[in-house]
Amino acid sequence: MLAFTRRRCRTRDCGMVTGLALIFLVLHLPFMASTLADIDSVNLALGIHDFDPARHRPHPPGYPILIALGKLAALVLPDAQALAVWGVLFGALAAFGLWTLFGALERADTGAGGETRNGTGRAPLLEPSVAASAVTLSAPLVWLSASRPMTDVAGFGVVALAQGVLAAGLAAQNARAGGDAAAAQARAVRSGRLLLAGAFLSALAIGVRSQAVWLTLPLLAFVLVDRAGRAAAGALIGSAVWFVAGTLVWAVPLLVSSGGLTAYWAAFGTQAGEDWSDATILATHPSLRALAASLIDTFIRPWDSIAVGVAMLVLAAIGVFVLLRRGRKTLTALLAIAIPYTAFHLLFQETPHTRYAIPLVPVVAYLAVRALGAAGRWPLVIGTGAIVLVSMATTQSKLVAFWRAGSPSARLLTDLTERTAAGLSEPEPVLSLSHALSVAWRGEVLDLPALPVQAQRQWAVLADFWRDGNEHPVWYMTEPEPSGLDRWHSLAQIDPRARRIIASYRWPFDPTNLLGGVRPSELDWYELAPPGWMLLDGASLTPRLAGMAAVSGQALTRGGLRVLVRRQDRPVNVLLGGRNLARAGEPAVTFTLALDGADRASWAVDPSPGFFLRTWTWPGGIGTGPGPFAELSIRAEVVDAGGRSATAAVEQFDLQPAGSPILGFGDGWHEQEYDPARGVLWRWSSGRATLVTLGVLGDCVLKVRGEAPTRYFAGPSRVTVSAGRRVLFESAVAGDYDWAIPVPASALAESGGRVVLATDQTFRPVDRGQSADRRALGLRLLAVSLTPASSPGTAANSRTAGLRSGAPSTRPTALPTAGR
Repeated sequence: MLAFTRRRCRTRDCGMVTGLALIFLVLHLPFMASTLADIDSVNLALGIHDFDPARHRPHPPGYPILIALGKLAALVLPDAQALAVWGVLFGALAAFGLWTLFGALERADTGAGGETRNGTGRAPLLEPSVAASAVTLSAPLVWLSASRPMTDVAGFGVVALAQGVLAAGLAAQNARAGGDAAAAQARAVRSGRLLLAGAFLSALAIGVRSQAVWLTLPLLAFVLVDRAGRAAAGALIGSAVWFVAGTLVWAVPLLVSSGGLTAYWAAFGTQAGEDWSDATILATHPSLRALAASLIDTFIRPWDSIAVGVAMLVLAAIGVFVLLRRGRKTLTALLAIAIPYTAFHLLFQETPHTRYAIPLVPVVAYLAVRALGAAGRWPLVIGTGAIVLVSMATTQSKLVAFWRAGSPSARLLTDLTERTAAGLSEPEPVLSLSHALSVAWRGEVLDLPALPVQAQRQWAVLADFWRDGNEHPVWYMTEPEPSGLDRWHSLAQIDPRARRIIASYRWPFDPTNLLGGVRPSELDWYELAPPGWMLLDGASLTPRLAGMAAVSGQALTRGGLRVLVRRQDRPVNVLLGGRNLARAGEPAVTFTLALDGADRASWAVDPSPGFFLRTWTWPGGIGTGPGPFAELSIRAEVVDAGGRSATAAVEQFDLQPAGSPILGFGDGWHEQEYDPARGVLWRWSSGRATLVTLGVLGDCVLKVRGEAPTRYFAGPSRVTVSAGRRVLFESAVAGDYDWAIPVPASALAESGGRVVLATDQTFRPVDRGQSADRRALGLRLLAVSLTPASSPGTAANSRTAGLRSGAPSTRPTALPTAGR
């Protein structure tokens, strides 16, 4: 009777897993990615047509088995779906691999061939192996990633099959055979064969996705060590032979297609060098904050919800204790699977690329399920059902939206092609692409001239283009960030009034969790007219630019920071702000402003307070001379004669004809700050902070956006905005705010162009034990802009200062298919 029950349970469980795989297929096959999205997917698609990893078709290590499968599918499917279909198919097969893996680990612990029982002698309503398989496949990151034209879920599926076979071998060699020598021999032979098959599948898995080496070989080693004393030497030799055979299946065509081992190794070394130098990884940028962010990326974001992610981690922690009591071999095997990959992932992979966390989802899922199972039969069923339903509640709709919308880069390419085919006015625009987009569009035929591409200094290419006298507009395709600037802040180095946004391309949902790290991600299409000014050297107009300038050498202290300014004979206003960064007690720094080599102004700045903001009106404008641009330079030199180098920065700059408003941050404002992970710029005010305006001829609107004071204080802050003696705005502020405050021209005239923001609450982080920061912090501002009241929102007249470094207001010119 017991044997019959076991067979029935196995049949029932197999039916449940088969149903899970079929549901996975039915809900994914109609919604496979409609376009290529990531640079990696483009490289894979190029490899389908011309496999050559030495030319990044695809990038090393090459993924030869997936490319071979993609070539086969490309006979009937478009490139994106020829790749995505294997993620769907192997994702469905992963249901069987995971079920086998978890069930085999349990049997290896008990030494039995049957199901896991709950101590009552009754079979559970739901086996933990089935429950963990369902939780894993329904995890939002796994579910959505299966439809992407990438290697992640395809590799995950093959890894699951390899791990399942290896775990089955572990279970077979640990099964109790009683006194029956023949049965024991049969189990030994069976376990050996499973080891050989697992070794072969492990090699194939590496040919699908190279990270499989960290997920399969440690488990293979664990099974071999566990076999000690039971023909382990023969198993080791056989496993090695079959692993080598499986490796040769894909390694030989890989090297032949790459032009030999030398060519492949050179390409692999180049790729690894770029990844090591360009990537922000824990191995090269270690810190507790970075580790915490990486752990969140790895264990929270795959569930697309902080609440669900935390709940899963809590359950997984409980599951560890459950296995410590009654499943130590299972726990050891899980650790053999998880620890090597986790260490590799956290140290050497960019964890914001959340898809890299997929291999760790099954471990968390299984541990969580074991915690639920320890509470009883019904908690396991109800808990598993709740996790699956919560995971699926929004993920399927996101999958459909992902399929329907296509990637931003593909939509932009379609619109650009249609716009070009419709005819262009003279002068014809020139393309300027972000580095990621230029790689993603490799092989595309673009019927427009294009500027060279630099990964981090595209503004320098634009400056060279216009300095040579070109009057062509530039169609600038860039990756935006929440700061309002492009990813590398090139736009901050160019006159903001020279640009208008044509169209924006976004994912249909927040991509952070489920599409984290996709390159290129969201995109903006700007048209840049020949500007009024542009920097030739790296300044410190944003913290990101400041870091780049520090790395490349600060031009300000090496002969002068150069700014090209368009020649004009009408009056212009100039605003310049910066800082002496020396420590207290060190010499003052002399700043000198020169135009075409002739000094216009010079002033000294002491290290305390170090900050300065100066403005000028030049009635004669820029003046005549050779070429369309004059060269304005800003130098910083130490006052004493000790031969020291100045430590200084230019943080604010603008130059506009009279009548075009300029806005700057004066006394009472702290330096700009930046979170590169979120792409957010902000600036703290003190208790009283002054905004300086120039060129305002009429009434205007001051727009202020910031964070809730109650994030930093126990209660609301009383905020007052005034110009001279006139109060323009006053309110008790508790939540986030986005104000549009009318500013009469008469009030600005009375105040000399000064607007003051005051708050009744400030704090010093040092007093709260948060850091050594002694600044008095009042309001945390995310954006401040000044717009003429007669034409709010027009890029020609609005001005956004320092927080967004001149980011323009946007007046989209929608294309027929933009944003679909």
